[in-house]
Parts: sequence; structure tokens; C-alpha cells
Amino acid sequence: QPYAIRGLGWSQLKQKQGQLAADTFARVLKEFPNHRVAPECAYYRAEALKDSGELDAALLAYDQLLKLITPEKPAEPNAEQQPPGLYSYRAGLQVARLHRKAKRTKEADVAYDELVKRFPKPQRLDQLLDEWALLNYDAQQFERADEIFKRLIAEAPNSELVDNAKLSLAESDLIADRLDVARKAFEDLLASDKSDAEVKERSLYQLIVLAVEQQRWTDVRSLADQLQTAFPNSAHRSYASYSVVESILANAKASEQELDAARQRLTALRAEKDNAAVSALPWFDRVWVLLAEVS
Repeated sequence: QPYAIRGLGWSQLKQKQGQLAADTFARVLKEFPNHRVAPECAYYRAEALKDSGELDAALLAYDQLLKLITPEKPAEPNAEQQPPGLYSYRAGLQVARLHRKAKRTKEADVAYDELVKRFPKPQRLDQLLDEWALLNYDAQQFERADEIFKRLIAEAPNSELVDNAKLSLAESDLIADRLDVARKAFEDLLASDKSDAEVKERSLYQLIVLAVEQQRWTDVRSLADQLQTAFPNSAHRSYASYSVVESILANAKASEQELDAARQRLTALRAEKDNAAVSALPWFDRVWVLLAEVS
């Protein structure tokens, strides 16, 4: 009978009859609370409520399932791949995601933390840690995000997400004025064959920013040329061109040929005034100042 009720609930869920499915799964929990399918039905009851838009009720149902399956110790590696750990893990993840969707960052952070404590070595720990770190990053809780990114690097060193974690940590170092540390990290990411194209592009851009900040004008030119060659469609190509102008005008002995090249770059940049993505950048207004300087 419990299997039959579960099957009915599944069919109702597949037919988008969320509330009806939730009531059907609840029958198993009421009539067969100790049956082996009870955790599964508890999970799908919560899913049915979520699909029906009853998010608060779904959160409560997920929490009830987590209390129903309370392990005495942290789960073994990959325990989330099979029942009952499968439903406990999924429920914990949905709790975190629902809080995140509702912009309850503190509650979501606690939910991710509890989930990792329950399942310290799930099959895709890297994805879980990355999702948790990005929750805090998006909420501008950068110290907390960095803490989790460091954990990702330490506990999943071979993950394809490590390069993104290292990039985020390098940018935190840049913001904190740990410039030498940041520069070394960006250079390593740019040189690494484990970095994807997006990470390499962002690292190269940040190296240009850093070189401008430190007035290493020779480096600015070579890095800007490298970005425009390697990533001709980069969203940062306008900044690369601007940075070259700054390097030219920083040289009191710049030749007329170099000044003419600066004018051409600035004229091209000025033409971007109707491009909202470029004109909104913090350096863009300086284009007119530099044009006046070279006129």
C-alpha cells in the first residue's frame, strides 16, 4: 500500500498537480511513518509544495525531513548518492537554495554550513562549496566567501573550479592592497594550463589595472597588447586601449608619432560614448581630459 500511494503521488507530481501530490505523499508519512519509503515521500512532498509556489510550507517540510533523518555522525563519502542520505542531502540543499532565492543570506549560509557538516565529502563537494562561496560573494560578504573558496582549493584541489576560486582570492588581495601577492596570483593563473579562458582573460585585465596603478608603463603596453591579441572580443579591450594612452602620456619625451597614436585611440574611445557598457566605466570621463592634453 505505501508503494502504491507513493506511485500515485509521483504521477500527480508529474502532472503538475502539486498540492494534490503533497497531500498524497503526506498519507504515507501519516499512515506508514516508519516505512522505508517515508523519507522519500517526505522529500517529494516538500518538492510538490515548492512546485506549487508554497515556499514557506516547502521549507518547513524540508526541515521536517532533516529532523526525520538525523545522523549520529557525519556521513561517509558519497553517502548522498543513495537513500536515505540522498533525500537528506537534497533537502538540505533545497533549504539553502530557497533561503538564497529569498535573499536571506544569513539563513542560507547556515544551511550550507549544516549541509557540509552532515555530508563533508559528497561526490561534488567542489560544486557545493563554490555555490556556498558565491552566495556570500554576491552578498558582498567577501571575507566569508574567501574562507569558503580557500576550503574549496584545499579539499578539492583537482576541481575545474579551483581556478575561479583562486581568481576571487587574488581579486580580494588586490582590493586589500596586497598588490605583490595579487600580482603573483594573477600571473600564475594567466600562465596555468588549468585556467580556463575566462579566468585567463580576467587575470590579464587585472594585471593591466595593477600595472597602471603602479605606473609600470612598459608592462602596461605589453599586457594591453597581449589582451587585445589573445582576446580581441574582450569586454576589457577598451580599458586596455585607454591604459596604453595613459602610458604614452606618462612619458614626457613621447614622440609625435606616439602622441598621434594616443589621439587615434582616444578618438576611437570617445566614439563609444553611446555604448552604455563602456561609457559607464569609471575611467571613461577621463578620455576627454586626455584628448585635451594631446590636442
